[in-house]
Amino acid sequence: MWRRILHRAVSITNIGYLSIRRGLATGEDSVNVFNRNYKRVQRNRIARMHVEDYEFLRNRVADTLTDRLTDIPRQFPAVLDLGCNASNVLRHLRDRGSVKTFIQTDMAEEMLELYREEDAKHPSIDVHRVHCDEEFLPFQNSKFDLVIRHLSL
Repeated sequence: MWRRILHRAVSITNIGYLSIRRGLATGEDSVNVFNRNYKRVQRNRIARMHVEDYEFLRNRVADTLTDRLTDIPRQFPAVLDLGCNASNVLRHLRDRGSVKTFIQTDMAEEMLELYREEDAKHPSIDVHRVHCDEEFLPFQNSKFDLVIRHLSL
């Protein structure tokens, strides 16, 4: 009976976010809460949608975030933006002269390409885009002065 229930749970949950791996049947804790491949496909789909419809919200949150950063009496020369969305934080941080290097990461390659041309017009900050999963970052520890995650789960 348990095998039938477990098989049914696995077949239902593999569709969306929760996927249960085979190890659960042997008693191991092996639950993957977010299906990373599904999340990547979803974020690529969002990049192809009309992002202009939601820009006001992203800009408002980015403005509030960078405004709060001005209250901190510290310089942030190296910044990492996890799940960069549409480069909203970068556009707001340009006015803050202390940022020298800005690394944007996203698991959706189409999201990284959204504003590449527009961002290249402002060479005041050295911008790099890295296509990677936020769960497995390819950076050394203590490399960044500030890590931001802006409206991205």
